[in-house]
Parts: sequence; structure tokens; C-alpha cells
Amino acid sequence: MMRIVLTNSLLTLSMAVILPAAVWADQWTGPEEAARSAREFADAAQRLQKAIHDVSEESPLVAEVQRLSRLAGQLHDAVQKGATHEDALEDFRKIERDYAHFEGGLKKAHDVHHDEQVVAEVKKTKAAFDRLQAQMSGRRSAGGEQTTPRP
Repeated sequence: MMRIVLTNSLLTLSMAVILPAAVWADQWTGPEEAARSAREFADAAQRLQKAIHDVSEESPLVAEVQRLSRLAGQLHDAVQKGATHEDALEDFRKIERDYAHFEGGLKKAHDVHHDEQVVAEVKKTKAAFDRLQAQMSGRRSAGGEQTTPRP
């Protein structure tokens, strides 16, 4: 008898953990904020690309930032069309990886990272990236709103 009660308790506990995760993945309710954040990041990356290009047309960072902007635009479009949180998160991981690569390259690009306009645009782009990252990770944004998709 004790064994049956224990087994039923474990089964109930397991379902309480597994079911919400499955529902969360299938019923993502935070796409508007994620799409908006992706669009803001894409726009910020475009402005940064222009600033870098104005300083150094030959900088390889121009192409890197252009790719970031394109990827963020694609993420925006996918979310707008109903992508699941899981699919959107997979697309975001590409952006995250490329953004880290860009940041590393920027530190080495002495020809552009001291320019005032580039510095200003880098800060704006970083802030937009941080908001997008918060949306995609389910953390609270700077404004205090909950960014976790609800089951």
C-alpha cells in the first residue's frame, strides 16, 4: 500500500514538472515583446554599421554588424509569423554568438572603437541587445515587466 502511494505521489510530482514545460514550449505568450526587441536590435545594429562604415569603409566589422542586423530582422519576422519560443531561441543563439564575436573584434579594431559616434552607437546597440537577451531568456527587463513567456 505504501509503495502505491509513493509511486502515485512521484508520478503526480513528475507530471507537475513535465507538463508546464511542454505547455510553455508550445504556447509562447510573449512574442510581441520579443519581436519588438529583435526589431530594435536590428535597427540599432544598422545605425552602428553606418557609424563604423563612416569611420572605416574597409572594416570587417561592417559586415559583422550587417549580419547581426539581418539575423535580428529574421528573428523579428519569424516571431511575427508565429515561431515557437524554442525556434526563436535557437535563432537568438546565433545572434548571441555573432554578437560576442563582434564585441571581441571591436576591441581589436583600433581604427573604429575610439570614434565618438561609434562609441555612442555601440552603447545603444548593447542596450538593445541586452533587452533582446532579457526577452529571450525570460528575465525581467529594465522596466520591471515580466518577460517570461507564461504557460
